[in-house]
Amino acid sequence: MIDNKKIHKDDFDVALIPGKRDELKHVYGQFRLEERSAQRDIEGAQSNTDVVFEDIDNCPLCGATSNESDNIYHIHGMEIVSCCSCSFIYSRQVFDRNYDQSHYANKRISDMQVLLKNHPIYANLDSTKCRYALQSISAHSSPPGTLLDVGSATGTLLFEGRNAGWEVFGVEVSVPQANIAIRKGLRVLHGYFPNVCSSFQQESFPQTFDVITLFDVLEHILKPKAFITEIRRRLNPGGILAIQVPNIDSLIIRLEGRDSSNFCVGHWMHFSHRTLRRMLEDSGFECLTMETYISELDRINSFSDATLTAMSGEISETQDSLKLPISAQNLHNAMMGYKLFGVFRN
Repeated sequence: MIDNKKIHKDDFDVALIPGKRDELKHVYGQFRLEERSAQRDIEGAQSNTDVVFEDIDNCPLCGATSNESDNIYHIHGMEIVSCCSCSFIYSRQVFDRNYDQSHYANKRISDMQVLLKNHPIYANLDSTKCRYALQSISAHSSPPGTLLDVGSATGTLLFEGRNAGWEVFGVEVSVPQANIAIRKGLRVLHGYFPNVCSSFQQESFPQTFDVITLFDVLEHILKPKAFITEIRRRLNPGGILAIQVPNIDSLIIRLEGRDSSNFCVGHWMHFSHRTLRRMLEDSGFECLTMETYISELDRINSFSDATLTAMSGEISETQDSLKLPISAQNLHNAMMGYKLFGVFRN
């Protein structure tokens, strides 16, 4: 059944809905504890075998040598650097391919991700966000048509997409999450894109799609430009690509600095709206819309006015700081929300 109710980005912003942050505190606390435990395992593996990380020699966006990049942080065994040529921010160290696959197969991490996604408040907010994204996509491409969600997790976007009239398909690396989506009656393959594409024909998947979505995927990809090229090969002419990634220029990430949970193993690429747009346009896409959502306004307001003024001025291209008190609307107008969301045409 198609829901025509207009969704606003404030409708899924936990910081703007009284009481919801507190109700999620416990499950997020468990999730962060498991992340820290996994980090200790990685540090132990690194000291014992020295094969956890391998170095990136060139900027993943422009190809400039990594040796000429500016160091931002050294954290969790990673050097977070900014390219001197194009200002793209990335980790110079990434998982060895074999360790990368074993990390995403970690049962404890998968179980915690499922626990979080199944929390009723989180699930409701996530469903609303997916309807908002589909609403944005429909401004440029409307169902009927085929939609592939790469990194489909437990199938929330696919479920909402099906309700909106799309014929939906998914790819997910986590077996527990893929199985949850399959139990919902969704067509989801377990595996890594684009390797899993060889199974499309036998699983009655199309070879190309009208829409492809990447939600919290691109920051994990070791070679994002090559990945986007493969995505484009699977899009029909004029097809739509929708991307969500953490925003390295979000006010909360910049305020928290090295303590931000965004700087974790597995997050190798750190996009701003400028670098995400450049990567997609360099790959042949047209940018149709770019915005931020999820304000984290309650966490932002724990910082002093002087700190907020200084940091927002530092992020702004014009060096103008946000006016106090900061509102969610002003934050998003300045492209300083926590998540970037872009819609691109092939």
